[in-house]
Amino acid sequence: MLRRKETIFGSATETRREEESMQTKQTKSFNRSSTSKLTSLRTFSMLGVWLGLLFAATNAVAEKLDDSNDNFAIAAYLPDYRAIGYLEQQLQLKSQGVSRPPILSDLILFSLQPHSKGFLGGCCLQQEHYSLTQKFREQIYTDSGTPLTLWVTVGGSGRSDAFPQICRDEKLRKRVIQSVINLCNKHSIQGVDLDYTPRSVTDRDQYVVFLQEAIQQWHDAGLKVSMTIIFHPGMPLLTQIYNQVDRLHLMAYDMFSRDASTNDPYHASLAKTKEMLEALLQPGRIAEQTRGKVLLGIPAYARHLEKPGLVKTFGEIYDIILQENDADERSVDWYNMSAWNSFEWESGQRIRDKVHLATTFGLGGVFFWEIGQDKVSELFPGGVLLEAAAAAAAVNHETAAGDGASNGNGGEL
Repeated sequence: MLRRKETIFGSATETRREEESMQTKQTKSFNRSSTSKLTSLRTFSMLGVWLGLLFAATNAVAEKLDDSNDNFAIAAYLPDYRAIGYLEQQLQLKSQGVSRPPILSDLILFSLQPHSKGFLGGCCLQQEHYSLTQKFREQIYTDSGTPLTLWVTVGGSGRSDAFPQICRDEKLRKRVIQSVINLCNKHSIQGVDLDYTPRSVTDRDQYVVFLQEAIQQWHDAGLKVSMTIIFHPGMPLLTQIYNQVDRLHLMAYDMFSRDASTNDPYHASLAKTKEMLEALLQPGRIAEQTRGKVLLGIPAYARHLEKPGLVKTFGEIYDIILQENDADERSVDWYNMSAWNSFEWESGQRIRDKVHLATTFGLGGVFFWEIGQDKVSELFPGGVLLEAAAAAAAVNHETAAGDGASNGNGGEL
């Protein structure tokens, strides 16, 4: 099943993979012509150098997360269908003494489904998710003196059907707004992430009324508010709403060109990402004036270049490559490897480029969809992709400190 990520800032929609690993048919052949051969990958010693740099960098990031002058966020979504496995694995590694310093600044739990009566119903986050998340935060973040901001998503993935009915009824609006406040207070959640796309002008106008009421009341309750968009040139932003939200999550993936002749089939390429940012932040646009609200999205999954409907998580590809080639994970250059069997994904080097792009444009940080798709192991206890982001953020922080502040266009103030 594919997840559709929703946004109110236009009619654009986006699919995200929701299959469990056991539901995915594993590829049986290793097409060496489509990728760098494993035998030509970097040697064990070279990988050891990279691992050393990663460990040092993640330590540096952990030290800087408490620095009020460094607000670059490394955030990640964690959906209910992968939360238990991911959180339990992290806690187990911690108990075994195999861990990295905390990397995340924000963890976004996905998601809640509003009921047509204005309550937050049985789908999809449950008490077990909240309890395990609190244990994760206390044992891995709080015990190390590192803050972790928890968010919860409302709607998304077919879980937004009740929004039209709720938004047009004042009593239902009040009920769902208060229900969110009660839930956040109960589970020590500090932020609300909204995920809904109105289907008509009427639905949009009623949703704006809901947002104006909800954001104000959630702010009054001490909660932050984020929204998510996939931006296209010429797409209008609702200024009155944008001014109220604390964050804008930019889905810089699943960007499929309508031009069949394009030579850039990768859905999350650096060139496409830069083009999206330039359009969103062009002079005169509301977002250009508050770049720090924007977080750049990075996918933790791979799409088939010729059949983009075929999707695998990075973790699945990682395991298949090792299994089919009887390889030790230390022998594979995961930092530079970004293609296999016509699947393409964000390598460590590509993630470094994305983090650098985000800092160059003066953005507030990056986020991953989603952290359960990363590969966690004793060698990479923080996750291969997440550790790469931490290393890149540390490098960019040191560079910015030495070279001067960015004006959002790569120059100095």
